[in-house]
Parts: sequence; C-alpha cells; structure tokens
Amino acid sequence: MSEKNIWDVLNRNIFFFKDVVKGREAKTSDKLDVYDPESHQILLECREPDIGVLTKIARLCGGRHDKGTAFNLVASIPGSKEQVLRIAGGNATLSFGSPAVKISDHWDSLLGKLKKKSLTLGTKFTFVPEKQGETFILQIKAGEIFCDDKKVARFSKWDSDFFKENKFKYAFSISQEVPANSQIRQVLLAVAFAQHRVIV
Repeated sequence: MSEKNIWDVLNRNIFFFKDVVKGREAKTSDKLDVYDPESHQILLECREPDIGVLTKIARLCGGRHDKGTAFNLVASIPGSKEQVLRIAGGNATLSFGSPAVKISDHWDSLLGKLKKKSLTLGTKFTFVPEKQGETFILQIKAGEIFCDDKKVARFSKWDSDFFKENKFKYAFSISQEVPANSQIRQVLLAVAFAQHRVIV
C-alpha cells in the first residue's frame, strides 16, 4: 500500500473500535478491529503477532495477572501484513515505575517513546521523538486527551445504530485542528489502539 493510502486512513477524525475476541474464545492476545463509521468498513486490524508464551498465559488468566504485562500491538491493513503503526511496551513489574512505550511507523521506524510522568494529577506522558519532531506532553483525563493543555482527542460511546448493533467497545475522535500527516496524529492513534495497556 502506498504511503498516501496509509495517510488516508490515519488522517480520518473518527474511528470505531471493536474487541473481536469472542466471548467463549480463549484470549491469548489482544485483537481489535477499527472501523470507519461512515462506510462501515474495517480500516485496520490490531493484533499482537510477536508476544511470548508467558504474556499469552497472562492474557488467558486476565485480571491482575494481565495488568502491566508487556504488549506489542501492530495495526495493519485488513487481510495483509502491511503495518500502519506499532505500539509496544515492556513488563511494568520488571522496571522501576512504568517502562517507556515505543511507537513505530509504517516502515517500522521508531517515531519516539512515551514516558509516563510520576507524581502528577491524572495520567500524563511525555512524548520524546526519536529523530525529528518536538517533545510534547499528553494528559489523559475523563476520556479526553490533551496535548500541552489543548484538547486533541477523546474516547466515547457513539449514538448511532451501527455503533450499538455491532457492540463497539469505544469510539475515538481526533480534533480537526490536529494537522494531517503529523506525528502527533500517529501517536494519538497508537494510544487509542493500546489505551487498555497504556492507561493503567
């Protein structure tokens, strides 16, 4: 897929997220599908292709056994292995505080790291770019995401028949003020894919 087509997906402002692990299925990894609310088509498949046996066991046990475990979520084009974004984090129990979360682009080049800030009100992260771009602060509170104190995105439920009938987990909307083809847009979507792993 061309870079233009990848950005056509990333530059959208509303995404519906669905957990596709079935109720009676043994959950050994995270599986999410991301839909376009207008066309009702799957835009991205988020999977964990490279997690170890111990992490799979933690996923199966769930609850406190799964909390803070390593993760490696890859968002790809449906029916292919064409990566759009990757977000990965280490095991929190093996580090002092929370380990940095790494975010990589469609070339699997490291964009930068999210580092959780300690001793703050709410959940705050510093994004430190690997090569280019600016450092910025993300704060997550009450389902809303702020970048340097400006609201840029939010998690929510959606009042539409399509959302309700298909039992989507959450909707994620990005402010129209967030520039297209921007690094912050990539970071916001990566956080949306892994919000249940990052916001703990």
